[in-house]
Amino acid sequence: MIDIPEEDPKNEFAECKFYRITSSATDKVYVGHTTKSLETRMKRHREDSKSKVKRKCMSSEIISVNPKKAKIELIEEYPCTNIKNERKILD
Repeated sequence: MIDIPEEDPKNEFAECKFYRITSSATDKVYVGHTTKSLETRMKRHREDSKSKVKRKCMSSEIISVNPKKAKIELIEEYPCTNIKNERKILD
């Protein structure tokens, strides 16, 4: 029998970014994390804020006040090995 090494799956958390969404139109702040680019993540937040489906995410409360004033900012890039490490960082 031949041992064939398994390929390492890409660690999707290796390029984790912690970010905040703010707006000069409100004092609320949303903090999240993503493995996507901040532009892609903000686009999704904006799309979700227009949705009639209610989500737990508070970002829609910030974006819906005045979408043009909402912005996303990088807090820190933090490579993680898995989601459990991210939870520890946030605690």
